[in-house]
Amino acid sequence: MFICHHCGAYIESGTKCPACGKLHPVLKFKDVQSKNEDPQLHWAKATLNSHKKRGCQIFITLAELVDMARETYQCPICGTELQWLYGIGSSKNSPTLDRAYNTNDISRETIWIICRRCNTMKQDNSFADLVKWAKRIVELEGRFR
Repeated sequence: MFICHHCGAYIESGTKCPACGKLHPVLKFKDVQSKNEDPQLHWAKATLNSHKKRGCQIFITLAELVDMARETYQCPICGTELQWLYGIGSSKNSPTLDRAYNTNDISRETIWIICRRCNTMKQDNSFADLVKWAKRIVELEGRFR
């Protein structure tokens, strides 16, 4: 049994998904199932490894990050429900680790979990910069009505 990497539909064989018609690699159902049994744990391991490889200093344990992930059901910025499931690729609702102060220190006090869409919008700006940017957008809103 396989799962479509694009839409998450189950596939018997081949790399063309009958549900979405996309030609792409597929994942073995067993791999996807094991990672979806505890998606926050899988996400936390991958996230910490990724940040270590980028040279960040890690001052948070895996257990602490997993706890943060399990407490975070929706993005604290936009309120969208986070998509924790593994095997359907990244989406705008995928959880991401944001370094609130853009330092290389990863600790419970310097990070939060937000959706990919908000993290992409925030980029390397501080939260204060994001607020200033949002206020400017509100000021300009009347120009485009």
